[in-house]
Amino acid sequence: MGADFYAEYAISRQTFDQADDILGFKLSKLMFEGDEATLNETINTQPAVYVCS
Repeated sequence: MGADFYAEYAISRQTFDQADDILGFKLSKLMFEGDEATLNETINTQPAVYVCS
């Protein structure tokens, strides 16, 4: 989820990196490499959708 944007666009990388800093954990790693069950938890899904939109 979002890995293509991260790889292609500098503004996307900045957005993902900023979200990681604000949240205090690597949301981007969870989105790109994490397991689906953890990503589907609301506490993770909501910021993931926000960052990708």
